[in-house]
Amino acid sequence: MRTDGIRPCARNPMYWQYRGMPVLLLGATDDDNLFQWPADRLVAHLDLLKSVGGNYIRNTMSTRHSAFPYNDDGMAYAFRRRADGKYDLDEFNTEYWDRLERLLRETEARGIIVQNELWDAGTFGRNGGWELQPWNPDNNVSYTYEGTTLERAWVWRDGNPFFSAVPALNNDAVLMRYQNAYMARMLDLCLTYDHVLYQINNESRLPYAVSDYWATFIHRRAQERGRTVHVCDSRNMHDEDSELGFCRAESADHAHTLSHPDLYTYADISQNGGNTGQAHYDNLLWFRGQVQQSTPRPVNHTKVYFFVWPTGAHWKDASAGSEQIATERFWRTVFGGGASVRFHRQKDGPPWLDGRGGVGLSPCGQAHVRSARMFSDALDVVSMAPSPDLLRGRTENEAYCLAESGRQFGVYFTGEGDRRVELDLGSAPGTLEARWLDIGESKWSAPIEARGGGALPLAAPGPGQWAVALRARGVAGEV
Repeated sequence: MRTDGIRPCARNPMYWQYRGMPVLLLGATDDDNLFQWPADRLVAHLDLLKSVGGNYIRNTMSTRHSAFPYNDDGMAYAFRRRADGKYDLDEFNTEYWDRLERLLRETEARGIIVQNELWDAGTFGRNGGWELQPWNPDNNVSYTYEGTTLERAWVWRDGNPFFSAVPALNNDAVLMRYQNAYMARMLDLCLTYDHVLYQINNESRLPYAVSDYWATFIHRRAQERGRTVHVCDSRNMHDEDSELGFCRAESADHAHTLSHPDLYTYADISQNGGNTGQAHYDNLLWFRGQVQQSTPRPVNHTKVYFFVWPTGAHWKDASAGSEQIATERFWRTVFGGGASVRFHRQKDGPPWLDGRGGVGLSPCGQAHVRSARMFSDALDVVSMAPSPDLLRGRTENEAYCLAESGRQFGVYFTGEGDRRVELDLGSAPGTLEARWLDIGESKWSAPIEARGGGALPLAAPGPGQWAVALRARGVAGEV
């Protein structure tokens, strides 16, 4: 196996590198558990993603075809199903693992990084998922409710007893035997590849002891193979105390990740992706600052939602979104120094709205991924940092700036305000080359000269979303 797999960038650990090269992870897919897709559909989707510059997917190890209502149509489960309909948890289902290996093989061939979510607590919940799970004692011949610490009724906020089986909590040896075997089998496959990032759970409300156990398990298993891997835990950020706001150092959901860099070697704050406008950007910059003060590491965003779901709001209080809202989030994440950003799936959004979860790899998603890759190829983004103080005459949520002092600058216009700002080029006294990117059309304008050394007026060439890339003479790039 190669030794130059996905890892924090040596030059700037707030970003990733792969095959020895710095890389910005950009993604958009139409589902979360792509490993469950038929081969022809999977390959076509990955080819389309790569063709527009995408290099990043989310993969949940789930058996959920749809959440509203819950069903498992076309899904394979991890365990063998007997003729009587019961599952034997001592025997794996080859089809499930073959599907995972196919995904890993096809993504590696295309240079696409996989952020693999090991548990999907939503498929173990009370929305119909648990009733179908092989892990449910009613559905298997391997254990009973009476022989484990599982409960037939439980309160969501008190924690799911299936996950609380870990030694530090319920210490259920029966459940842990099977959970450990399942996770070991998954890692046996994943650890043969070097383009996989590991995420414990999705929107987790579970006790931190659960996440810590599995993070330790993953690192230990990797070390036994002489490997170093990278792990995060995505927290819910919508519990009662989150009503106080996102930017709180005392928030346990932030503090636990930040204070355990040995376990959580990167972060994912996708739940900030329910916020909008200036608050969305300010939250990212605040969290990024906390990470830099702690142990610098990449901050990923594996979900950019279509709908609006502010920090602290109940799920059922989510409100209607739009492509404009979703695409602004995508670009604010890039200009906020995010290490990864991915448009969420199109289906399975809040059913009381329009049911749309994200932009996915729709024509809109394709255009924005393509344009973001054009922008990141034109500038050395990994050497740049969010630089809001360089913009003057800016109204709220009108424009955002990335910069490397004296060398390169980028400004993103959302389309709001009068689309006019001044960029402080005091650190770059010479002549720069500037080029405008029409984001919706994925087209560069002809290059023009810009004079540095002071305030440079910038006006977006038209309505809609635009970005401008400026490089001092002699700075490498592909504009």
